[in-house]
Amino acid sequence: MTRNAEVLVERNHRTHWGNHAWNAISRSALILSCLTLLATADAVAQDNKGKPRKSAAKSKEPAANSNEAQAQEKESADDEPKFTAEQIEKAKSKYTSAEEAFGVAAGHYNGKNYAASREPFEAALILAPEKDIAYRVKVYGALTASYRQLESSEQLIGACEYIIRHSDRDAEKSLTRRSLLSFIHERGKVDPFIKRHEERLKKNPNDRLSVYLLSEVYSRLRENPERSVELLKQLAVLDGKKPGEAVDVNTSAKLAMQYIRAKDYQKGAELYEQIAPLDEKLAAWHWKEAAAAWLKLKQNDKALAAAKKSLEATPEKRNDQLAHFWHRGLGDVLLAVGEPKLAIPQFEKAIETTKIEGYVKGCKASLAEAREKAGK
Repeated sequence: MTRNAEVLVERNHRTHWGNHAWNAISRSALILSCLTLLATADAVAQDNKGKPRKSAAKSKEPAANSNEAQAQEKESADDEPKFTAEQIEKAKSKYTSAEEAFGVAAGHYNGKNYAASREPFEAALILAPEKDIAYRVKVYGALTASYRQLESSEQLIGACEYIIRHSDRDAEKSLTRRSLLSFIHERGKVDPFIKRHEERLKKNPNDRLSVYLLSEVYSRLRENPERSVELLKQLAVLDGKKPGEAVDVNTSAKLAMQYIRAKDYQKGAELYEQIAPLDEKLAAWHWKEAAAAWLKLKQNDKALAAAKKSLEATPEKRNDQLAHFWHRGLGDVLLAVGEPKLAIPQFEKAIETTKIEGYVKGCKASLAEAREKAGK
């Protein structure tokens, strides 16, 4: 019964998050993430049958010394939302175990009565072992549905930050961050959120949670590309990367984009070219971005070379909108560097992949220019 309830909660949790963040990723990534979550739910459910659970914290590398270990343990404990003495006493008197509380909560949750699921889910957290990080991450994930309905924003922010700090799944961290930023934007809490995490970084420049969150805040909510670049570099160092070494493709792409927003076009172009060969599905897009950056620097030879590599790569297929921008971006570069014949089919494809009137009108104008310069 508990196993089925947990799987249903995982499924409904994905549906709830889908309203806020899942539409930002590709269909293939979504399927992969769903399969991962289902596998995790099954594993956790098996653990609930009496087997010792594995803590996500145990998978991390041990601290270099005892003082650092104690600091990390304290930081981990301090970042979890706190419960009152009354809540703790009620949970202990009402439920015999975390599994019982979770089962009650799952019934409400799967019926989409998120408000009613809050109390038993919180009881499950209270009754669960403190060191069972994986279980706590899962319960906090389910609690976000009810916390989002509260007038106060503190509970939702605290739960999301706990998930981001402790989850061992990159996709879950990214989706949680995106939904959290959407939430603070909707609630008008961006400025106090920035202030709190900047103050945390003043106390501890190596606070990865704050670096991870603020690098995205300064990219999406309070555009500050210089600060975002600084934080993304710091994030790479915290993740054990050497200066100048490419990190994972998505993080590197964000860094390259921030370089370009900060008008450091050469670094942006070079980084896009560095990561382009690392992911076949994204290669065409990254080469196109590199070509556009070289064009900004008026280095037409490098822009043309990057554009041709983009054309040789697997075409952009994630969705029609991205395909439109890919074709249009390549057409703009090729037209600007004196290759109108190569630009013509790109503008034609760009028109085919959009129904937005303004986009179509702009592409038709560029197509007419390309045809005129090509003598057609």
